[in-house]
Amino acid sequence: MLLAYSSSTRPSPSLYCPSVHYFIMTFFNAATVHSAALRMQGGNPNVMTGLKGVMSRLPQIFGWALVAATVGFVL
Repeated sequence: MLLAYSSSTRPSPSLYCPSVHYFIMTFFNAATVHSAALRMQGGNPNVMTGLKGVMSRLPQIFGWALVAATVGFVL
């Protein structure tokens, strides 16, 4: 998104790296899904079990975040 700004203001750094936002969003969504799957199996998950459960999937989450950020940028 291009924004008009004067020379005295600079755009937010968040405009430069949307893939970081997509990674954070995808990571916590995956943790939520992991916790829901554990609950459906009869477990009693909490926040830490969800986060620990997705740590082994970091490469896949990062790859998906790059794909999602690229598609979001193109659209």
